[in-house]
Amino acid sequence: MSNERENRVIHTFPYRQGEEIQMALTTFQGRHFVDLRLWYQGKGDGQNFKPTRKGIYFGVDKFPEFQKGMLRMTKAVDAMRQRSDEHEMDMR
Repeated sequence: MSNERENRVIHTFPYRQGEEIQMALTTFQGRHFVDLRLWYQGKGDGQNFKPTRKGIYFGVDKFPEFQKGMLRMTKAVDAMRQRSDEHEMDMR
């Protein structure tokens, strides 16, 4: 079994200046993981992004529960946005 880590970035998006969030699938010692992590832009090394300790890392067996949580979060965010939009309309 290889001790090398294989990382396949699925999606990235900007966070703040010089930072991004990477969503990746990782394989380590034959096991598969989901890695959601904040990366920062290094200085003096060609501006490559480097991982921070800020993030979450869990086995793909936990992904269905994470997915359920994200669906619930999506509904909650949508409801919050709708209330915010309605409030802005009332203020006009």
